[in-house]
Amino acid sequence: MNRRILLSLVALLGLAAGARAASFPCEDAANDAEVLVCGDYRLSVLDEQLDAVYRVALKAKVPNLAQEQKDWLAEVRDRCPDAEGLALAYRERMAALVKAAKAANRKLSDFDFPRLTPAKAKSVCGTIAERARAGTLKDLEAQGRDLTQEERTRYEADVSSPTRMTTLRDRFTGRDQGFLTANSGGSCNTSWVVALDDRGRPLDADQSGGPDDFGTADFVLNVRSESYVVRADAGLRRPTLVRGLREGVLVPLCALESAGDRTVVTNAGNEAACRAVRAGTLRAVDWEPLDFCVTAENRDKNVCKGGLWERSAVARVDLDGDGRPELLGRVGRNWTGGCGGVLDTLVRLRPDTLEILDEAYGGADSPINQSITAKEVFLLDGAPRIAVRFDRSEEYYGLRDGAYQKECVLEHFPAEVKVRSLLAD
Repeated sequence: MNRRILLSLVALLGLAAGARAASFPCEDAANDAEVLVCGDYRLSVLDEQLDAVYRVALKAKVPNLAQEQKDWLAEVRDRCPDAEGLALAYRERMAALVKAAKAANRKLSDFDFPRLTPAKAKSVCGTIAERARAGTLKDLEAQGRDLTQEERTRYEADVSSPTRMTTLRDRFTGRDQGFLTANSGGSCNTSWVVALDDRGRPLDADQSGGPDDFGTADFVLNVRSESYVVRADAGLRRPTLVRGLREGVLVPLCALESAGDRTVVTNAGNEAACRAVRAGTLRAVDWEPLDFCVTAENRDKNVCKGGLWERSAVARVDLDGDGRPELLGRVGRNWTGGCGGVLDTLVRLRPDTLEILDEAYGGADSPINQSITAKEVFLLDGAPRIAVRFDRSEEYYGLRDGAYQKECVLEHFPAEVKVRSLLAD
């Protein structure tokens, strides 16, 4: 093909001067194959990866490497008639170079090459499963940033409700890989991640998942200096799916199934309280069923309004440590919105009239009443401890300096995580 026509095609494909695949500048595209590489993101990624594999093979001192690569370019790559044939040629050449490099240097492993193989995927999934059992999976999370309003507007054309961007440098190719997080919002938040190409365009279809993924979140993890996306509960305790980049697109690597329960103390502001929690020696207060929401003083209070409560009870507890017990009430119902759950609210009552004095005990901003969670009150040495139970964790609050402060956090991690491989050759 005439070089002038080649350069015109490069311009038509929208590649400005300076754009490049890893091994050559696109403005210097010399034949049809190189024009195809410059105009196709997947081929560009393959070209970059082949260049990275070639450099490893060069360092491993593979015999006759330079001449063989020159012959392959002229006799195989440059004769490919279309993108599919070109992609296959790149894959086969990479496989041959990896094999030759490993033969020349037996210390090399799959992690020394950019190719995502079933063996590498199995190892990564094993690491993630082990981290989940140990409760340290969150240590691998890559930190992103919130999108600007301008960025949100730009991405909303392709991805619903984009919220965050995570950018990681590919250690093999030097390419900055972007991951966009989208967020469903609402009381049962679901988030998912899509990968971006080199122009910041989403490469994946909607990854929000099906009904079983409702309430889950995607996290970008850095495992052995490579990027992976893990779907898990919001606390990143129980992963269910691992995806990785193959030729620039996120593909499923494995499914994970958690079983059993292992409790870990992750925050101990009060060692004595945590020991009592672990030992089960906290004594629960005695609740007496009593429907105080129906009284004239309370029926218009927010916690009672509309008759939505399903249960209420009272208990006498010395809440402020003055030696005189106060009347504590608990209003609860099963929450059907969002992910569902138990909605319990603690209130303080006037003993003689049962009037609600504090609609959210501890104040509207108190952490003990901000969430849709089950709540219980325990006694330790006569002093109250309030337990807030989430899906996979528990927080215990004790009275200190006139306010309830967090004393102990227990998190529940899986005792076992089984891995089922999903990536084929």
